[in-house]
Amino acid sequence: MTQDGMQPHRHEGINWYTWNIFEPWKDRLSVVLTTRSEGVSPFPKNSLNLGRRIEDSEANIRENRQRISSALGLDGYSWIAANQVHGTGIRRATALMSESPGACDAIFLNSTELIAAILLADCLPLILYDPVRHEGMVCHAGWRGTISGMAQAAVGRMVDVGSRREDLIAAVGPGIGPCCYEVGEEVAEIFRKKFGADDGIITDRTDAGGAVIDLEAANLAVFRQSGIPSEHLGRGGFCTACRSAEFFSHRKERGLTGRHAAMMALV
Repeated sequence: MTQDGMQPHRHEGINWYTWNIFEPWKDRLSVVLTTRSEGVSPFPKNSLNLGRRIEDSEANIRENRQRISSALGLDGYSWIAANQVHGTGIRRATALMSESPGACDAIFLNSTELIAAILLADCLPLILYDPVRHEGMVCHAGWRGTISGMAQAAVGRMVDVGSRREDLIAAVGPGIGPCCYEVGEEVAEIFRKKFGADDGIITDRTDAGGAVIDLEAANLAVFRQSGIPSEHLGRGGFCTACRSAEFFSHRKERGLTGRHAAMMALV
């Protein structure tokens, strides 16, 4: 059974969330979802914006990243943040890498003293961790990444480097939920062709066509199909668009917003 839910945390004035599914490894693994609180970025990116690909000063972004690093006890860890292109590319974080690993939508991590991060504003984080090999991955998946198979590609990469599917622990979301994520007929048809009538993924609208999509359910289905046991799967279980006071939401804020992050560090 999928383990739902997250736990809120607060330290040094900074708020963040952790997934319940990773709780048994909290002493070895820091994997968190940041919020938008207590940063220095001005409106409309206020306040804890962590993303560079929007209009914000470098000084603000560095201060915001330092604040969350300090709150998590990760001072001195180097940030590696994906330069996301809505694909399925994966890069491995290394100590010699600059802060951006280049175009990719996932970062594989098997070294300490590094923070692997993907940046979000309604798209979903996908997190994988192998507690046997002590390595993992953070991935970005909007509807394009979901359809392209980011979840499947991530599992494949972990297996290629030595993980067993039955050892992997994974979390999906949170991101924009089916309560807020209506898509047009063109995107709806793409999801129908990929997922068919799988329960809970697609709900057709009865008026002007299109559908409501549950991206968490879709990516959980792909993880199951990729061989991860259901009891090793967790989900966020809430909608970032509904909670735009806590999280940045591209749809709710019509694109004028910052970016929160899903972050992983091995300790």
